[in-house]
Amino acid sequence: VTHDIRGPIVSMIGALDLIKNADDIGEIKQIVSLMEESADKVTDLIENIHAYYSLKRGNINIEEIDFESLISQVVSLHKVHAALQQVRIDTSVKQEETFRSDKVIIQLVINNLLSNAIKYQLRKERDKFVSISVVIEKGKAVIEVKDNGIGIEEEHFENIFKMFFRATKESTGAGFGLYNVKDALEKLQGSISVTSKIAEGAKFKVIIPTK
Repeated sequence: VTHDIRGPIVSMIGALDLIKNADDIGEIKQIVSLMEESADKVTDLIENIHAYYSLKRGNINIEEIDFESLISQVVSLHKVHAALQQVRIDTSVKQEETFRSDKVIIQLVINNLLSNAIKYQLRKERDKFVSISVVIEKGKAVIEVKDNGIGIEEEHFENIFKMFFRATKESTGAGFGLYNVKDALEKLQGSISVTSKIAEGAKFKVIIPTK
């Protein structure tokens, strides 16, 4: 963890030194962009560490969940990031029965999956999208987060849920997110699976039983 934090901070300090001696505005913008990327890494790590220890300490709080409202709240947190990355977010919610679970944990799960889906897009793709589908049926919530991004190699399907594992060199996170997702779902007796093809995208499927 210390190494993961130190790396991007050292990068930002180095970038500041470069800016001091830079005269060209184009060069300065490029350096600032690198600094922004490093700051995102630190923010991502801190948020995931906080979520991880909150899960370890916290008790499950069961309440009725309105998925239409929950998905809307989570998506609103990522609207700016998605717009900057030119990623379209599509949502679909089908809930005709009461569902009870821990709202905070489910938000954590969807937030991580959505954040990753936006982050790992193909730069050359013109129609970048992330779709979130929720179906509540027969006492279960089936949540699918799908994207047309860089994808994940099949050999990494099991490892991506391990702490600090990165499936791609393009990762800007701390390797904490999907470990958090799996850990959170275990508290709700839920499950997660992934299907993916390189350069075609990935689909994460989450199944959570009602309480």
